Amino acid sequence: MGVLENVYQIVRADAAAANARADEATAQRALIQHVCDQIAEFEKRFDAHVARLAEAEDRRRADEQAAHEFEEEPLTLPPGFNEYQALQAKIGSDETHQPSGELHAIAPKEEPSSDNVGDLPEELQDPEEPVPEPKGQVYPQPTAIQLNEE
Repeated sequence: MGVLENVYQIVRADAAAANARADEATAQRALIQHVCDQIAEFEKRFDAHVARLAEAEDRRRADEQAAHEFEEEPLTLPPGFNEYQALQAKIGSDETHQPSGELHAIAPKEEPSSDNVGDLPEELQDPEEPVPEPKGQVYPQPTAIQLNEE
């Protein structure tokens, strides 16, 4: 029985090695499948990114084209613009302050000195005679009072 036992051990060892190789092949197949799935997901995300970039580039080109067309559009001046420019040139030669949007110091205005007599319009001046009191009785303003009934 020694030879038969020896053959049995060899067959058993070969079966265990075959099972180990099968398990290893299954694990390797699962790992390869996982890598392929990851690559497919990456390709999908990359394609979406490329599409977004292409869309942004198309929008940039369209905006650039619209800006170029806007700049090439001929300007029509409003009627009387030349007279306005001539008037601005005439005014610009004055020493008057032209606002530029920058902060600057302005000297305070000098108030004209006056004796304050006759400065107010007639309707705002104090009446010379006192206003007579109204005749008759003056009734107070009505108020709403609610009595609680118990």
